[in-house]
Amino acid sequence: MTERQLLSGRAAVVVGGGNGIGAAVAEVLSRHGAGVVVNSRSAEAVERTVGQITELGGAATSPPPAPKPQTAPRPPSPIP
Repeated sequence: MTERQLLSGRAAVVVGGGNGIGAAVAEVLSRHGAGVVVNSRSAEAVERTVGQITELGGAATSPPPAPKPQTAPRPPSPIP
């Protein structure tokens, strides 16, 4: 990372950082010295973004995946 370290010692959370603008924002924040937590719906996209940042010498990670919501059983209908 050769950019000025404006964000050295800071942390950033980038929601939607797996692709597109979010991934670009995560990379720029990292270039400026921030440690970046990347989050997105796609675990594969997050891992790709984190990998690209770390290959460039930045610090990036991703949170553990959220558990899948469980569907509650529907109560019986009062109408026969």
